[in-house]
Amino acid sequence: MGKPVHIVTKQEKRLAHSAMERRYRRELNAQIKYLQQIVPSCNEVTTNLNKVIILKKATEYVKSLRQIEKDLVFFFFETFYHFDFDFDFFSFFSFF
Repeated sequence: MGKPVHIVTKQEKRLAHSAMERRYRRELNAQIKYLQQIVPSCNEVTTNLNKVIILKKATEYVKSLRQIEKDLVFFFFETFYHFDFDFDFFSFFSFF
């Protein structure tokens, strides 16, 4: 015959779920802390910021980087290729 089947109790399920949730929170907190370190407006602050503020500042930072990237692409084409911008250039490069 086969191996006996182990019936998982409610307590074992609860303990396994709690352990999984702890790992998830630990990883999430580590990533938020890393984000705080690499975003300049978060990194300059000496007090502890809550997670929502860190995410808002990171979003603002990414938006500003995207705008800088668009401006640089525009400048590059305008300066070096004398590109005609009669068509919607940024919808053409929609990945920005």
